[in-house]
Amino acid sequence: HIEAAKEFYESAKENLNKKRFRPFYEECWAVAELLSACNFLLIGQRYDTHNINIEKMKSWALLNNVKVEFSDILEKLYRLRGSARYIKSKEFEREDAVKIFSTLNEMLSFTEKLIKDK
Repeated sequence: HIEAAKEFYESAKENLNKKRFRPFYEECWAVAELLSACNFLLIGQRYDTHNINIEKMKSWALLNNVKVEFSDILEKLYRLRGSARYIKSKEFEREDAVKIFSTLNEMLSFTEKLIKDK
């Protein structure tokens, strides 16, 4: 999962730099989802449906096992994905893409450290 997350992360970076925001948000969702899966798999948890995983991540953050920002970004990207990919709204255009990418960078570093420490 971590290698796939890194690939999507690099693709998201390129799309951010080229201001291709629709694929950027789709790829950011993939990164957040895969990194969340890594966190759950490391503790022997099953990765489930999108909504269940978002709720699990919220619980995990409330227990201080991950930053609340990681939980928030997972939920936000799920919503923004619909806006950007399925053209449901222009909500994604009002977001700070650089800040979102920065949070994903931090989430990636955190997850890589967890894996290394295992």
